Amino acid sequence: MRFSRKVRVILAILAVIVLVSGVLAGYATYSFYFSPIPKTDGSLRVAGLQSEVVIYRDNWAVPHIYADNTHDLFFAQGYVHAQDRWWQMEINRYLGMGRLSELVGVNETIQNADWAIRTLG
Repeated sequence: MRFSRKVRVILAILAVIVLVSGVLAGYATYSFYFSPIPKTDGSLRVAGLQSEVVIYRDNWAVPHIYADNTHDLFFAQGYVHAQDRWWQMEINRYLGMGRLSELVGVNETIQNADWAIRTLG
């Protein structure tokens, strides 16, 4: 079966659109699932430290922090806490502003909670 030139051009354009859409969807999925994962191995330079800090994570991902002074120890503890609990801090921030439904979607229960928080001021 032979298609006319117009049909072949339309099919080629549709094929390109489907291919580009597939690549973009794959990239978006990869970015959504893997970009928020914090870097937990290797070395990292962070401004604010006075000396070297070693953070070791065991088999259960529990961080063990070794530092020369308390300033660096607490700084590293806050950094590790932010790595592990950023999602929780963001949810609590949106909850406190009465904007949680922006993150989790439209839900009557969550909208009522947002309304109550905004009413309290």
